[in-house]
Amino acid sequence: MRYSTSIKIKNLQRIFIFLFFDLLVILFAVQAATALRFNSLDVLGIELIRSNIKSIIILIIAVCSSHGLFNCYTISWRYSSLRDYITLYIATTVGVIVARVLSGLLIQKNGLFSLSTYVIILLLCYIGFTVERFLAAIVRNYMSTKSHSKKMSDKKR
Repeated sequence: MRYSTSIKIKNLQRIFIFLFFDLLVILFAVQAATALRFNSLDVLGIELIRSNIKSIIILIIAVCSSHGLFNCYTISWRYSSLRDYITLYIATTVGVIVARVLSGLLIQKNGLFSLSTYVIILLLCYIGFTVERFLAAIVRNYMSTKSHSKKMSDKKR
């Protein structure tokens, strides 16, 4: 079956949009997890993030790669089911575990988040990714309904 280039471009745009928002969710989760773990947003948290920049990069690559391997970027979230969200959670869990293991193997002890920080990051990523996909479905539904109502109003009786 042949696809037009507009469909491919739309799919590619959707993938990049999800990648961008996944990146934002992960960065927010790291910042929030650090703040929750140390119960403050002071200089200690910022310094901790600076010293763990390699772990953050590994985390981003591992989670986004895991989402790609589990086809989380090709799921039509407009028609998603519980199974799709479970797949998203499994992919996120695998990505965070892989990031923890790789960080432990590749980075010295002082440049590594604690295990409890990774657990908090995982839970915040669950929430963030769920909200992100849910909002994408709502926006997609709204745009489709708006487009459909415009087509109907343009038709003559």
